[in-house]
Amino acid sequence: MTTHYSPQSPEEEAELLRKAMELSKADHDNKLNEMKAQLRVEGQDGEVVVRGPGSVNGADVSISKCSQSRLFVLDHSSQVQVDDCVGSKIFIGPCSGSVFIRDCKKCKIMVACRQVRLRDCHECELLLYCPTQPALELSDDIKIGCWTGAYPGLTEQFKKADLDPSVNTWNKVYDFTPVEGEPHWDTLTQTAGDWWEVPVVNDESGTGVLAPCDNPVLGPAGEKYGAA
Repeated sequence: MTTHYSPQSPEEEAELLRKAMELSKADHDNKLNEMKAQLRVEGQDGEVVVRGPGSVNGADVSISKCSQSRLFVLDHSSQVQVDDCVGSKIFIGPCSGSVFIRDCKKCKIMVACRQVRLRDCHECELLLYCPTQPALELSDDIKIGCWTGAYPGLTEQFKKADLDPSVNTWNKVYDFTPVEGEPHWDTLTQTAGDWWEVPVVNDESGTGVLAPCDNPVLGPAGEKYGAA
């Protein structure tokens, strides 16, 4: 379920995400039997799509053919496939298995997973938590940086995905198709303390207030999230 996106103030964006999560939860409940093991986000153009905490619950996720959209998977999953996306911002919470990113262009992707592989991707930014060696194939102009995501319940989701946040080898990239003198990826310049926080309303409290974000992964300069 989607809602149109335009630039928002932090308060407006929080409300937008809250509504998108409500719609996503209703959609999930109505289609639970149909979706079974896999959740799909497909063909979105200029939209915001949110899969909130509890909506994925360890299932597989497929994201494909999305353009100029903001896509959030704020739950733990077992495998994620991202295909044929252009000009989009994609946020993927802890994945206990592999994330495959293929045929994407000019996307910014925040992803936490056990293993990640890019193929046929161009002009993308990847902000990564990965305890194994990231893999690159037939891709170029890729910028790779450290995971800087934060949202409520993230630390607990890392535990559910059986990921150790203290082990992050995001910059140990292996290029399967190297060309001498033509590096296909580079380290993204990052500023310490520049976190990508996703505002989520704590509906359980009944107050409509933003729940506090958390993040167990150290930032690019070794800084802890929330440290003064």
